Amino acid sequence: LTLRAVALSRGDAFEVVLVRMDTVGVFQQLREAVLDELESRLGRRLDEGLILAGNHTHSGPGRILMTTGALVALGDVFFPEFYDRIVAALADVIERALDDRRPAELATVIARTSEGHNDRRCENDPLPQLQESPDLPLIAVRREGRLDAIVASYGYHGTVLGIADRTLSGDMGAVVEQRVAERFDHPVTVLFFNSWGADMAPGNPPEDPTASGPVQPDGFDRMDRLGNAIAGVIEPAVGALAYADDLTIRARTYRVAISREAIGYPTGT
Repeated sequence: LTLRAVALSRGDAFEVVLVRMDTVGVFQQLREAVLDELESRLGRRLDEGLILAGNHTHSGPGRILMTTGALVALGDVFFPEFYDRIVAALADVIERALDDRRPAELATVIARTSEGHNDRRCENDPLPQLQESPDLPLIAVRREGRLDAIVASYGYHGTVLGIADRTLSGDMGAVVEQRVAERFDHPVTVLFFNSWGADMAPGNPPEDPTASGPVQPDGFDRMDRLGNAIAGVIEPAVGALAYADDLTIRARTYRVAISREAIGYPTGT
């Protein structure tokens, strides 16, 4: 399990912290527990400023969701000691990101590629927005004249590996982060969020006929190709950015009821 955070701040109570986890999802009680722990450490609540996201790997750790029924098959049986360790680890990562604040410049851009995803069921086609959108919005952070972090978002369902692979992995999202970071000659923190489009399966870019190296199992080779394809789009986009130190940053937390009725699924599906 890996946790990564990037904190953007104009001072206490004026900050946004973006956090990426190797988990199948984010659960309300987990977020509230992290906020409680941070409040005990910092003396203030980050509810409006905390963006906590899982990369939706199906090969990440379970046992963090207190539930019964069908969801136990997805996340295993709740294990309090493990849950407490994850809450503490998340608070540690966020606290370290806040402690690491230094003057910085930001830039934003929307890169574009369709190689990283494809529509797996076409059930969202009637919706007004384009599910197959190639948009890949990103934030770049520069400190002391050098690229320091990239936060990117893309519509993908990052599930290349399955349960039969018997592998703990951050799946496509973690590999994309690694391949993007490798494009630079110094350490860069990369967060790759999965955005809208749960119906968007991971893409399957073609193999490079000139590539060499050992044969990998299909899923691992495919994740490498996905990582390289997306890194090949992000790297030049970041290289062409103009940075500024006076950008406006806003965040707000909304709570929305989610149920079969609210989503609009017909009975029996």
